Amino acid sequence: MEAYLPKRNGLYLNLVLGNVNVTLLSNQAKFAYKDEYEKFKLYLTIILLLGAVACRFILHYRVTDEVFNFLLVWYYCTLTIRESILISNGSSNLTSRTLSCSPQWFLSFCKYWRIVRLVLAELMTRVQSRAGFMLLSHVVDSDKSCVRSWDFQKRIKGWWVSHHYVSTFLSGVMLTWPDGLMYQMFRNQFLAFSIFQSCVQFLQYYYQSGCLYRLRALGKRNHLDLTVEGFQSWMWRGLTFLLPFLFFGHFWQLYNAITLFELSRHTECKEWQVFVLALTFLLLFLGNFLTTLKVVHTKLQKNKAEMKKL
Repeated sequence: MEAYLPKRNGLYLNLVLGNVNVTLLSNQAKFAYKDEYEKFKLYLTIILLLGAVACRFILHYRVTDEVFNFLLVWYYCTLTIRESILISNGSSNLTSRTLSCSPQWFLSFCKYWRIVRLVLAELMTRVQSRAGFMLLSHVVDSDKSCVRSWDFQKRIKGWWVSHHYVSTFLSGVMLTWPDGLMYQMFRNQFLAFSIFQSCVQFLQYYYQSGCLYRLRALGKRNHLDLTVEGFQSWMWRGLTFLLPFLFFGHFWQLYNAITLFELSRHTECKEWQVFVLALTFLLLFLGNFLTTLKVVHTKLQKNKAEMKKL
């Protein structure tokens, strides 16, 4: 029953929509909204790809660049609103980390309390055998690892939502960047990056959709789980071939940041947008690269641990 009761909106939805109830009251309505979200991402990704190609190779006008940048702002703004609504309705793989009192935080507390209880019991019984202490240490380490793993997963899910807010800000700054020497020096590089990013997003949507369909049929994923513009642990089987494209895109973001930092030191640079964009691209690189790297590292460690058990 709790899933169908109206929920309070988060801060972002309250700022954008006001105190409007966005809870979808039936599973059919939730699935329909999720499918609409996925179609929106797919169609806009194709439109942005065509727009970037047109601006890069055909339309060399400032007004068309403005239209393209405005489309990026509108796309990311709409995406963040729709994601917030989906989070309110149970899309678990988008849920961001929160400090509210939730069952997960209670479970974490119970796990820590189990560790304390085991240690106290061990001290009271005064088990002196080495094997006993090794067993206790294994249980404690296992429980701590489980708690750390949950916190880490929440941070990952939170970043793949947060980076859309950062992308909205970046697109807005690009929209306000006036035409000039600095803009023209970075324009082609940015459009080439946009083409590559749209291609990777299309590949991610295509292959993640198939992977999610298979996992839902096996009962391993929620029916409200969505495709994301990143890499999560459930993509390990069948989607690892996307990792080189993702890492290349991350380092292209770093390259954009370095280029903009160099342009900001140019004697002709007068625009504040150059330095701000450099910082924003650097933030995107650090968030995307470190999060993806942590997912891969954690998955490899987990596979290694499972192999040792066998």
